[in-house]
Formats: sequence, C-alpha cells, structure tokens
Amino acid sequence: MAKKIYVCYDHENDEQYRNKLEEWDTAKEFEFTSKLSTDDGNPASGGMYSEACRKKIRDKIAEAACVLCLIGKNTRNSEWVKWEIDEAVKQKKKIIVTKTEPLNTPPSCFLHPKTLWAKPFTFEGIKEAIARPGRWA
Repeated sequence: MAKKIYVCYDHENDEQYRNKLEEWDTAKEFEFTSKLSTDDGNPASGGMYSEACRKKIRDKIAEAACVLCLIGKNTRNSEWVKWEIDEAVKQKKKIIVTKTEPLNTPPSCFLHPKTLWAKPFTFEGIKEAIARPGRWA
C-alpha cells in the first residue's frame, strides 16, 4: 500500500513541480494528495475560506503520513501554504521541505529546527527525507 503524502505548494505557480512528483513515482510508492475535487471548493477562488473546504484539507493532512512542502519562487507569499503548514503543525505532522530551485526563499516558519529538508529537489532526496524519523512537536 502506498504511503500517503500531503503536498503543500503554491497552486497558482508551482503545479508543474507537483506533477513532477507523480512522474517520478513510477513504482507508485507514494500517494501524493493535495488537490481538492470540484466538490471540495477551489482554494484559488477563495473556496479555502469556507469551513467545509478547510475541514476537508484538515482531514487530508490527518490521513497523510507526512506533509511535503514545495518551495517555489513565490511560496513565501502564499497565505494558502501558510494555512496548510499551520494545520500540519497543529496535527504534529512530520513536515518535509524542498526548494524547487536552489535560490527560492522559504517562509520564515521553516527556519524551525525540526524542519526536515530534502535537498535537492529530486525524487531520491524526497524519498530519503520521508524515510527519516521525525515529527513536528
């Protein structure tokens, strides 16, 4: 059975990196979740502010073994990403962070000593970070 990984990223700018995870995982070792179905509401159109949408995201994070945050060029400005990470911290989830490009600046919340970094943005680097022990507590 594939390990569930909740993927947190800037939906407006970094979809190609999210899709890259699926391309890399040819053996289907992981079930990458993040996208809401059309029934869940659309975070880009303000749907994330509905309580029903937030609950569905909380549930997806709760079901995941860990949270993987993709740091793109504009991620540090995303309120959506900040909200998802806050939820992951509240649930004491293991949080793994990876920069899609080396010079991308992460949000300040990732300067926490319990942050697990996957360097560089490669499937092997991400797999190694997922395998490492750790929780945000």
